[in-house]
Amino acid sequence: IANLWLTWDPTSSIRLGGDLRHVGARYANNANTISEGSYNLLGVFASYKLDRTTTLTFRVKNLTDKIYSESLSGSGGMTYLGAPRTIDLSLNARF
Repeated sequence: IANLWLTWDPTSSIRLGGDLRHVGARYANNANTISEGSYNLLGVFASYKLDRTTTLTFRVKNLTDKIYSESLSGSGGMTYLGAPRTIDLSLNARF
């Protein structure tokens, strides 16, 4: 697994960023007979600092809506799909 995060603060109130995650090929059993290839996921975010203690963040995970296998199970060869494109909005308040 390899991760890369990049952020940029164009102003003191705005932060923009992105992340790239690479997951290499994986095996589901000890004999290495069941495997799944590698995949890459891309995410982006934008946050706005409302005041000293409050930040509003808009985030998109799996931006390209890649269909991927998040995990594999042993001898049954079952695969569990990862989350599709996900969009969220959060408000973070510190006190």
